[in-house]
Amino acid sequence: MMPSLVVAIGPLPPPTHGFSENTKIITDRLRGRCELRVVDTSPGSPRRSPAYYARRVWRELRGGLALLGGIASPERRTYLPAAGAGGLLFTVLHAAIARLAGYEIAVHHHSFAYIEERSALMALLVRFAGPDAVHIFLCEAMRHRFEAQYGPCRGGMIVSNAFYIRANLMRERTPPIPGLLRLGHMSNLSAEKGLDDFLALLRALREAGIAFRAVLAGPAATPAAAAEIAVAERELGAALDYRGPVYGEAKAKFFADIDVFVFPTRYKFEAQPNVLFEAFSFAVPAIAFARGCVASDLPESCGAAVPVGADFIAAARERIARWSADPAALAESSRAARRAALAACEESERAVEAMLQRLSGSR
Repeated sequence: MMPSLVVAIGPLPPPTHGFSENTKIITDRLRGRCELRVVDTSPGSPRRSPAYYARRVWRELRGGLALLGGIASPERRTYLPAAGAGGLLFTVLHAAIARLAGYEIAVHHHSFAYIEERSALMALLVRFAGPDAVHIFLCEAMRHRFEAQYGPCRGGMIVSNAFYIRANLMRERTPPIPGLLRLGHMSNLSAEKGLDDFLALLRALREAGIAFRAVLAGPAATPAAAAEIAVAERELGAALDYRGPVYGEAKAKFFADIDVFVFPTRYKFEAQPNVLFEAFSFAVPAIAFARGCVASDLPESCGAAVPVGADFIAAARERIARWSADPAALAESSRAARRAALAACEESERAVEAMLQRLSGSR
């Protein structure tokens, strides 16, 4: 019996971000289960230029050609990670080609942008993918709100981003420093990811007399962000350790060296940040804006999910002051974060296996 064909069309690293990392993990785990054809739609760099857009369009068009090239396969499926902005137009195109070519279609949602506000492109995608399409969501809240915008999804699945953190669960953090709270922030550093709020929080803690050491990691996304970091380094001195981009063991060391992860993201496409599960896997509680799935992924026992629109700095300062005054409470939050990571990872692994079976036709 011929194995089923799966055409996967989505971005792979570089650049490295949650969307591309997760697409790579899913496609890697599909290998050996089916005849897999992967079309990488990543432009290869985050820097926008005419060459960036030319590469992007060409790679997306290759996805359509790959779908047409698989028509001879008797059992064919396509895996479409849905973009959150203008790239959604190509996902619509791929869904339309796949439907006409008789593919079973799976759409993996990674953004709340078209959930917060109804999108004509997403409505077209739902229509072109058809009622039998498999829609893969990151959490129940995402599914519920998506269906409120676009109607029921008969083939819906919940697969959280926690599936890839298992290796971290065996790692340990460096011991806490008595009387000193270690705070961390990591992202593609920019205002929309919360860099300015994180630095403002550090200044507020200094004014309040709360002892801290801050570790900042990630590339500066803009010249303005780089300038802001340089100013903060001069102002805060040894209290701010900027490490730049971190990967592999350097990323693990970042989490091992902090007590609290701070993530005041304003990113409108934020859905379920991988970095939150990474923090939990190192037994690091978090304070984050409650965007996307964060409200359900970050329980009170593991830190604080600050409502969008609330005063993040005030809420974070209050929680950090409590932990600073009560190390036992911080230790309990740390243990709760590790338990939450383990539970989320185990549940997500089961869901990923069910998804892989469904995508590959081995169910």
